[in-house]
Amino acid sequence: MNNINVQSRIISIWNRTYEKANLINDKYNLNLNVYQNLNDFFNKDRNNIDLIYIGTSDESHFDFVKTALENKINVFCEKPLSLSYLQSKELYKLANKNDLLLFEGIKTGFAPAFIKLEQIIKSELLGRIKYIYSSHAKISTSGNIPNDSNVGFHLAGGMYALYTVLKLAGKAKVVQFMNNAYEKNTLAIQTSVLTIRHSNNVISTVVGSDTITDDLSTKIIFEKGYAKLGGRIDLYNENYKKDSCHMPKTLSIYDNQNNLLDFYDLDFVSEGEGLRFEIEHVLEMLNDNIKESSIVSQSLSLEIIKILEKTNKVSDLESVVL
Repeated sequence: MNNINVQSRIISIWNRTYEKANLINDKYNLNLNVYQNLNDFFNKDRNNIDLIYIGTSDESHFDFVKTALENKINVFCEKPLSLSYLQSKELYKLANKNDLLLFEGIKTGFAPAFIKLEQIIKSELLGRIKYIYSSHAKISTSGNIPNDSNVGFHLAGGMYALYTVLKLAGKAKVVQFMNNAYEKNTLAIQTSVLTIRHSNNVISTVVGSDTITDDLSTKIIFEKGYAKLGGRIDLYNENYKKDSCHMPKTLSIYDNQNNLLDFYDLDFVSEGEGLRFEIEHVLEMLNDNIKESSIVSQSLSLEIIKILEKTNKVSDLESVVL
């Protein structure tokens, strides 16, 4: 961010609950324009906005992102961009048409340990990738069973593990899946296992669950050894530091005889490290007039949502050919 010169000022505020927007304005003595209607927010302040950040509930993303893009505003949206492949494709098409930046935030790709792994892969130290196992299993902090409109862990936390295998192994060709649904008459997925054959013949397994907890690890088997990414589940269990369950912290490199070749322990500086990395990335893109992220590309974003949408059901042992 050395070349980025960012100046900002708070002008206005909108919240889906008008009363809450007023409470925030009063609590912090912000003296802002408080809007009750989102269209008023865009119509009156559009020229003062360079980028809008959307971190609302998953099902609301599509409408908010589309409204921002239609108003010619760059967008940083938390994952998932939408709950539908066709809707996500529509949003990217709209962004491209209006020459706008549209970034979907998936923190995993910004973790220093993940970046180090990508460097090792490019160096061909361990040869080609043969197999990847990636898990994102953590106990639900809310304890609430998602309703049918929110597919729960499969679409939320499961995106991190799916991002990992697709970023490292490339496009999927065939996906097999087995799911457990929550009880109490809901189709929301509780535990999910995807087995993927990638276009380059790498095989991967993706595990997602919000009823068990592991070390949020990824293991990559190469021709000449293997590597393991590890999370910080101790921090997650201690006080739910979100980056500890979204971003790997450690990286271990082994040869085929299980000899440890190298070990990296790349701790986080702050509890919001993932979001800071994402914001820096987006600001760099704005500064350099880049419209598509190298970390979460449009094609990768669409690939993830396509797989999740096609496997968003409770029937077992079906194959999805992409």
